[in-house]
Amino acid sequence: MLIEESKKSKIREKIEGFLKSEGLSLVEFKLFLKGNSFAVRVITDYPEGGITINDCARLNKLIFSYLDEEKILGDDFVVEVLSPGIDRKLTTKEDFLRVKNKFVALWLNTPIEGKEYWEGRLMDIEEKDLFIKGKKQLLKIPLDNVKFAKQKLEI
Repeated sequence: MLIEESKKSKIREKIEGFLKSEGLSLVEFKLFLKGNSFAVRVITDYPEGGITINDCARLNKLIFSYLDEEKILGDDFVVEVLSPGIDRKLTTKEDFLRVKNKFVALWLNTPIEGKEYWEGRLMDIEEKDLFIKGKKQLLKIPLDNVKFAKQKLEI
């Protein structure tokens, strides 16, 4: 069972429209087989973060109703609407803006001061640089030197 790219694009565009009308951003969209059924997985959040379980449930019903009425995937499908979670990988400037003033962990391509791993509070984001307040200093880290980054829980 395969789905045509045009149908997949149509579903994605419709979902992006639903999200946009709610002030949400699409983080990830997947359409895949789960057993003998199609599954639509949508990971979404507000640009500043903070999506709730109730938001996800409301969107799930909206997307399910649309797919059920249009019969694009037939009668046997599931819809999953999820938040990205705190351990979501930070890749774009928008991702970093969302976690400004929060605690982050960064793995670097090229060491700074002999270290490939830094953690601290993300104080500012400029066009091509992140400013991280570590335990003792404020670091300027070029975005293109970040191999992997994620938000960390503060305890």
